[in-house]
Amino acid sequence: MASFFDGGPLPDWDEIKRMLARDFPWKLVEQWEKSSDTDWLSKYIKDFFNKVKPEDQARTEKASTKQWIRMETVKNAKSVSVTVRLPPNTDMRRMQLFATSERLKVTGLPNDSSQAIRFPCLVYPRSGKAQMKGDELVVRFRRRPPSTSEHELFIRT
Repeated sequence: MASFFDGGPLPDWDEIKRMLARDFPWKLVEQWEKSSDTDWLSKYIKDFFNKVKPEDQARTEKASTKQWIRMETVKNAKSVSVTVRLPPNTDMRRMQLFATSERLKVTGLPNDSSQAIRFPCLVYPRSGKAQMKGDELVVRFRRRPPSTSEHELFIRT
């Protein structure tokens, strides 16, 4: 029998319900079809979030107050540049940069947060030079050449 994705027949709705039994609120679908009241979905969502544990709610509130900083990378022939747009309330004396060959981590951001970004290719982390340009921090790294060497691996028996 051909699969639905290969142009076969449509799947049986009851079979889909059995496959996704625990992961999907099927009673919601039935209410959607029967009810002409449009507020039932809002009530369902409010009830769902009221059931959230207090420690989970505190974690969610902390995450929502966290301010995300916009970071962009540009890969050139010999270098990689990372541009970090800083909010106006950033204390530059508290900010620190940590680099590996694969990523840049910025700490000391507002609300004691930190943020990291992966480089599009490997770099020499010690070659990094940071410079402020207006409200942006630009960090440049030299690119590492891709490793094209081939190594033979031996199979143990």
